[in-house]
Amino acid sequence: MRYRLVERINPLNLAAPRKWYAIPFSDGRIQESHLARRIAGRASLTEGDVSSVIKNLLDEIPEYLLMGKSLNLEPFGSFRLSFGSEGVDDPADFHNSMIKHVRVIFTPGVRFKDALIRTSFERIDI
Repeated sequence: MRYRLVERINPLNLAAPRKWYAIPFSDGRIQESHLARRIAGRASLTEGDVSSVIKNLLDEIPEYLLMGKSLNLEPFGSFRLSFGSEGVDDPADFHNSMIKHVRVIFTPGVRFKDALIRTSFERIDI
């Protein structure tokens, strides 16, 4: 996974000197059709189709995310990696070990999100 450094202010102390932080380098998007072509080359799509596709997705998604790609699986949604880092005063002082809290961000597609918005909520007191 590639990253770049950006200089940022401390939002809790605007007078503090700026520090350098790592952010993921995004290297474009992969569309569902591209991913589907790759999976089709690895799966027979006969009995167990759904299981096969899910297993292949679990292999493919991390591979693209680690290449710095976001993965668009519309209408389901998209995936991207994010992480935080310790701040440094000088970019020369930054080391890979300062990158922390790697996480996957999922942004639901419109249809997926609309289905969630139309849901009703019920409070349960335990």
